[in-house]
Amino acid sequence: MREIMTSLLMLLFMLGCAAQPKQADLREPSERDVQHMRYQMAERLVQKRDYQSAAPYIRSLLQKFPKSARLHLLLGKVLRAKGVYKGAQQELKRALALAPTDADVHTALAVLFGFTKRYDAAERAHRRALELAPKIARHHNDFGAFLLARRRLKEAREALEEAIRLNPSMRRAFNNLGFVLGLMGEHEPAMKAFSQAGSRAAALTNMGVVAQLRGQPMSARRYYEKALQREQGYRPALKNLEALEPGRFGDETPASQPKKETRDAKSEAKSGAH
Repeated sequence: MREIMTSLLMLLFMLGCAAQPKQADLREPSERDVQHMRYQMAERLVQKRDYQSAAPYIRSLLQKFPKSARLHLLLGKVLRAKGVYKGAQQELKRALALAPTDADVHTALAVLFGFTKRYDAAERAHRRALELAPKIARHHNDFGAFLLARRRLKEAREALEEAIRLNPSMRRAFNNLGFVLGLMGEHEPAMKAFSQAGSRAAALTNMGVVAQLRGQPMSARRYYEKALQREQGYRPALKNLEALEPGRFGDETPASQPKKETRDAKSEAKSGAH
């Protein structure tokens, strides 16, 4: 928290200095300046998924701006991330009442509905977001990830390819598309998509996850070993290989299910980060 406050003070200082470079004309930041900087800080913290630090900023701002749809949206995301689903829905519903045509609000609700297994409501909310913002890549990615989690692979592919068409540098969309293609049995295109999303070791690890999801543990093992050959000590591959072969690496690598590299595909259907 001390680092955050220091950053905030530095930003405020810069704001006071930017318009008037001469030292004699330095001014104290206004209340409006302070609130604007606090709002920007809250946005950044939510984007970084530092929800614990973001919450005090958001709640403080809501006391002054109770009709801010964006603040209710941010608080809804924070509560959703903490598993406080009832409170998250209340905040997101408030945001929706204040800004019924905000696609981000509909996507946030869709993610929440996915968390709580209300899949029909989630799909409706995703589709509404796309109606409102058809040229925003992240909404297509979020919908594609939702469809992937539901194993509606053909529809997921279409949504994710549209996301990439709109934003060719969107790594999450490439990552999710890699899972879709892999589950469809298109291994070379899947590997290419994964390679667009991250390192070669990450791509090979994701191919291993795909193999596990397809019930092919021996193939998964080979992919994880190739990832480790590519990048010695690559932790996601080590953890997933240990899950396949408990005890192989001793106590230093705890057994776990292969979650890390599938995060964009499965938790995006819940979150995004949106």
